[in-house]
Amino acid sequence: MSGKMNTDRKSNEKIPKNEAGEDFYKLRKEWLAKKTDENDTTNLFVDLSFPAQDSSLFPNGIPNDKKKFPEKIVWKRPWQIVKNPQFFVDGISRFDAQQRAFDNCWVIASLPILTTNPKLFYQVVPEDQSFQENYAGIFHFRFWHYGKWVEIMIDDFLPTDSRGLLCSRSPETNEFWISLVVKAYAKLYGSWEALEDGRASEALEDFTGGLALFYPLDETSQLSFDTLLKAHENHALMVCGSKCFERKKKSCGGFYKSIWPQHGYSITGVVNYKGQQLLRMRNPWGDHREWSGPFGDKDAVWTVDADMRKALDFKPDADGEFFIPYEMVPQYFARIEICHLPFLGEGNENRKSKVFEGKWIRRTQALESTNYLDAASKILSQNTQYRITLKNPDTEEGKCAVIVALMQKNRRIKRATDLTVGLEIYHLRYPNKLPEPLTANFFKKNQPISGSGAGAPLREVYNLFKLKPGTYCIIPCIYNLEGEEYELSTNEEEEFLLRVFFGNIPNVNEALMTSNLAPRRKYE
Repeated sequence: MSGKMNTDRKSNEKIPKNEAGEDFYKLRKEWLAKKTDENDTTNLFVDLSFPAQDSSLFPNGIPNDKKKFPEKIVWKRPWQIVKNPQFFVDGISRFDAQQRAFDNCWVIASLPILTTNPKLFYQVVPEDQSFQENYAGIFHFRFWHYGKWVEIMIDDFLPTDSRGLLCSRSPETNEFWISLVVKAYAKLYGSWEALEDGRASEALEDFTGGLALFYPLDETSQLSFDTLLKAHENHALMVCGSKCFERKKKSCGGFYKSIWPQHGYSITGVVNYKGQQLLRMRNPWGDHREWSGPFGDKDAVWTVDADMRKALDFKPDADGEFFIPYEMVPQYFARIEICHLPFLGEGNENRKSKVFEGKWIRRTQALESTNYLDAASKILSQNTQYRITLKNPDTEEGKCAVIVALMQKNRRIKRATDLTVGLEIYHLRYPNKLPEPLTANFFKKNQPISGSGAGAPLREVYNLFKLKPGTYCIIPCIYNLEGEEYELSTNEEEEFLLRVFFGNIPNVNEALMTSNLAPRRKYE
């Protein structure tokens, strides 16, 4: 299970605007001019906005964890760590990333999958930089950040101790693209600490701009192997999250077979070989801690069936990658997160999207009503409203398929928990006769469409709607859970991004699309 992709090709992607207003090439040229010669290591770029200090790792101080951080952290440039640092070594590979001291498996499990799609990879990791040609200690990377591609520039100081690099690294000790891109991602959110704990769906969207959907693996799961196979064939990026359990304890009918609890695993392959439905996964630690059950590296099936071994390019390396039967996945894993790239609209001129930015305003003044319907109607009239018009049916039922996704901003950089947000959507029969914005009186007399409601406390919630042609009003909302019902709330203030996809929506598992929103809410 090895092999790298060639990096000779050059990216044709348009370089996104740097939100900071700085130009990477201009800045690199200025620092190159300061060097006395090619070997000058004293006049190199220093990023004062994200300094090589403990505060960039943990703003409130390094945790007192002697296992992770037993020594003082020393910041070094790659050429101070190894003799011959390289940005890439023999191209790129899904084995290039290894998680180290930080609890950022959701990031490290997502990046290797990006290497399987060079176009997307080089959009995030430009290959026009190295430690040999035009080296000035400055590097740049690109991320999709709340609807816009932004460029992040960093210096190449990395945290180390006597054990070596503390941040993510490549198995090739002189390869540094993975360490640097994660540093840039940490800068995007303010610190390395901000990258601790998260869902892979966030990283997958930040690396692609696609739409990441959440599929629970429980007794209600309807995620078929065919759905995964088709998603893989459509170049979707997938990560699997393991269940919460105690290690070395019996459960699910047996031992946990070396699967680490509450941990993110890359899904690097989906194969159906002679009726055997298998997922190929990778532990981002990139070591010997792999699945030890059926079709694991030590299973005798690989020595018995040489044709299968060759067809699946199996190599029993201690690289974190393994095969597992799909039927066993729900026993050990809680969810699969899939970033669907067709939502980017490539290759389908009929597919459209609308993107809106807005903000919830905190209103602490008590609403002058003890009737929840009156209070909710007033809140809806004060929240920002968006209208869309659907014209061309594209389903067998003569309706329009629409996916609405709502993303709350800034929670990670604030180190704040995600709010419970959701969508209230209303059909407007006579839009030209209604005021803009809609008044409280409208909401007292009308109900939202089926599928509206509060979502789980995640960065992004979404739903698939099948709507008859017409005009609709979408209202992003914040909710509080009161008992078993959600009530509209005005006690928080935050920005949001609203995305609406319509026109030949790609075939995702429709039965699961509604699981992200809970239509329970109080009206009376």
